[in-house]
Amino acid sequence: MRRGAFALAVASVCAAATLVTAATAMADTNLLANGSFASGTVGWKVTNATLTIATDGNGDSAAGRVALNGTAASYQLFASPRPVTTTTAGAMYTGGGLVRSDTPGKKVCLQLKVVTSGGAAVVTGSPACATASSGWTAFPKATVTAQSGGDQIAYLVRRPSGATAGESFEVDDLTLAGETDTTAPTVPGGVTASAISSTRIDVSWTPSSDPDFGGVAGYRIYRDGSATALATVTGGSASSYSDSSVGPNQTHTYQVSAFDAAGNTSDRSAASAPVTTPAASTQTVGRWHLDELSGTTANDSSGLGNNGSTSGTVSLGSPGEFGTAYSFTHGAVLIPNASSLNPGTADITVSYWAKLTTLPTKGDYDMVVKGDFTSSGGQIKLEIQQNGQASCMFRGSLGQKQIQFGPNLGDGTWHHITCKRSGSQIIETVDGSSTSFTKATGAISNTDPVRFGSHENGSDWYVGALDEVSITVG
Repeated sequence: MRRGAFALAVASVCAAATLVTAATAMADTNLLANGSFASGTVGWKVTNATLTIATDGNGDSAAGRVALNGTAASYQLFASPRPVTTTTAGAMYTGGGLVRSDTPGKKVCLQLKVVTSGGAAVVTGSPACATASSGWTAFPKATVTAQSGGDQIAYLVRRPSGATAGESFEVDDLTLAGETDTTAPTVPGGVTASAISSTRIDVSWTPSSDPDFGGVAGYRIYRDGSATALATVTGGSASSYSDSSVGPNQTHTYQVSAFDAAGNTSDRSAASAPVTTPAASTQTVGRWHLDELSGTTANDSSGLGNNGSTSGTVSLGSPGEFGTAYSFTHGAVLIPNASSLNPGTADITVSYWAKLTTLPTKGDYDMVVKGDFTSSGGQIKLEIQQNGQASCMFRGSLGQKQIQFGPNLGDGTWHHITCKRSGSQIIETVDGSSTSFTKATGAISNTDPVRFGSHENGSDWYVGALDEVSITVG
């Protein structure tokens, strides 16, 4: 272990360790400016009490005498100004001192706090309490560890409860020392990876330990030897991570490193054995031929019963690319939400045929959508933009991406548009030509219906013919 003193480092003693050569340097400078009260009451204030100087200190003629002022149940002495005004992340502060009382049997406690400059407590150390007697008694060690940099340390000596009129206590040789954490946690062990599905690999490891006071703060996960961490997991006891940014038939290895609050980072673990995700199992969850000639039902031929219904101005029986098609002017097809229509983290492919001559003059045409920008479970959106290009967007738990591609579709001929999410790839295909973008989007699962031909709030109305809509998951 190696610890560096804040004020004055003493000689270090070197010793070999598994990963690093560590040294110990204990702080020997008191951060309290007047801990022995030799300069009177300078640097100290009280609450519910009166502070005077006693002339019979521990080995000298000065000690601090704190007497209850009134009938409050508690009273305290505190360092003012605070002895530390800018903490270092991961640093441990230790307080000590002596206490006595002319009324023996009183519990007096020493306590440290990490606070903001405004006085709000960030971390409160456990009270270190002593039962005062007529002779000097040492407080147990009081400690607190700063979790971030830039805060302050408050130093308190308190009668926490049960005070009675006329009582007092005396303190002397109060100390505060700081030690920095310069030792990295041990390397995480036993890293393994398991393919859970075609789009998910679970990584597990044996948690690290940290010989210093701050402990392990978290772990960084690396994939395929990358210089950049794939993810960060907080908590020293964490031992697993799910990578949902993979795709079918992909092979990956993983490494893990541990870090503490002071920013010390272990070496990376040995790489896990390579693991390959299985091929995706696909299922058509909705196929709407739109060949109906009457009625209001758009039948689903997938076998899952995801039938839709028409609303507004939708004409049936128009010539289609295959059989007949629906023509839209100010209408929509609504398919109720179903679990089969929510892909989660699985791959998903959405396709349709469109024929149009009129392009949107404001907004866009919503062709196939599930959810909108307010849907907490994500969104799937296929549109035609004002320039006639088709676009597709997937938004999930890890992020979103929209891509736009292809020719002007407003030429009065049939065009086939396919949007696919495959692992972290988004692929748009228009009439057999494709473009793609790498973006992990994560799980998509909302309670909204699937709509053809309009936005969920009844806008972005499509004007044109629509045929052969399908959704495949996996």
